[in-house]
Amino acid sequence: MHKAFEPVTTSRFEFQPVDLNNYTPFAVACVAVIPFNLGKQGDQLIVEQSSADPVVVLPGDGVTLSLFAPFPDIGPATINLPPPAVTVRQWAVVGFVQKAPNQWTAFGAYQSGY
Repeated sequence: MHKAFEPVTTSRFEFQPVDLNNYTPFAVACVAVIPFNLGKQGDQLIVEQSSADPVVVLPGDGVTLSLFAPFPDIGPATINLPPPAVTVRQWAVVGFVQKAPNQWTAFGAYQSGY
């Protein structure tokens, strides 16, 4: 059983209640899924790319994952990007906050996978 703060060492991972509002380091390249009905509004998932290999975070069935990026030509405005969220480098930290049931928004050092 996975424990909070314990490095993830598998290539496929599904977030669990223990990961809510905790820090989850990934020690290997991994595809991580945010499952349906995980947590409540305001809960967060914090992901760290501990290795040189990226972490790809996908929404599970019935889950919406919103990614936003700066739109440099017009200042603080943003554009919505399609999932997945991919960490950008070793030690990058990416967070996900649940805005409403099954609706998550990413923040931090990520890029869109598409």
